[in-house]
Amino acid sequence: MNKMALIILIVLSVAGIGMIALGLVWMRGGEYKKAEVIIGENKFEVEVADDMVKRSRGLSGREELGEKEGMLFVYEIAGSPGFWMKEMNFPIDIIWIKNGKVLGFEEKMTPESYKEKKIFYPPEKIKMILEVRAGIVEKLNIKEGEEIIINW
Repeated sequence: MNKMALIILIVLSVAGIGMIALGLVWMRGGEYKKAEVIIGENKFEVEVADDMVKRSRGLSGREELGEKEGMLFVYEIAGSPGFWMKEMNFPIDIIWIKNGKVLGFEEKMTPESYKEKKIFYPPEKIKMILEVRAGIVEKLNIKEGEEIIINW
């Protein structure tokens, strides 16, 4: 085997091992940090999606979400991330968060919206998004501008 073929074989082997490792991390995922999110008098126990793998996976594949549970997506840099319902098994509400307040929300997003290729974006650049069970925004009468406290 010539030198160039050996180098190509080594590079492909390392790349293959890296892809397998990434796949295992994706399937198994790291441990989610926990936090408490308080909106008004309502407390939510949330898992924190604070890296690319956790944010990409989100709530996909889960069977349900409790009424006082959620997932808090945290970004280092403010942006306008798109959210879709790929591999979701239940509807959710999304609460867009900016500067410690409710910026706005999307209510009752259904898994079927993914088949329609629907992507949901915040109205402005943000660093945090809270996903909760569908109907929570309406049930708890959550309003734009309401203060949000996060206990890490």
